[in-house]
Amino acid sequence: MTQPKPPEDDALEAAFSDMKNTTLPVPDALMARVMEDAVAHVPKPQRTPLWRQVLSTLGGWPAVGGLVATACVGIAVGGVLTDDVGVALGYVESASLDMGGGLGGFDLLLVDG
Repeated sequence: MTQPKPPEDDALEAAFSDMKNTTLPVPDALMARVMEDAVAHVPKPQRTPLWRQVLSTLGGWPAVGGLVATACVGIAVGGVLTDDVGVALGYVESASLDMGGGLGGFDLLLVDG
């Protein structure tokens, strides 16, 4: 059960409703200082160089070091060891080397001659 509103609250409610509908003027100097302070606190966007973006996308320096090491090993295996495999097997044995059916036309590149 609710109690009836006391009569002295009517004047207070009227004063509050009048204050809701009125706007107080703000001095221009105060508004300028507030806006200047607000602009000073806005964070500035930082431009990240392209090489840092690529580096962070790849995973940082450890990942790039791993990629460089893998590339060096791939070049070494592809360039240096290809001749050694042909010499070790001989031309007859390398020609008869069966690489399986899953390589397609790539197995023809493995045969010298």
